[in-house]
Amino acid sequence: MAMHDEEVHPTYDVGIWVNTPFFGGALEELFNTAWKDFEPAHKKLK
Repeated sequence: MAMHDEEVHPTYDVGIWVNTPFFGGALEELFNTAWKDFEPAHKKLK
């Protein structure tokens, strides 16, 4: 989010839409890096 939740009323939420191959590729790389380090949920829930 672009604004702090505790300082701005919820009706003033803002989203930012970005549609570029570079940004999409960067997000994909971040997701894949984080995904490989996740532990299965059943291990965390026990």
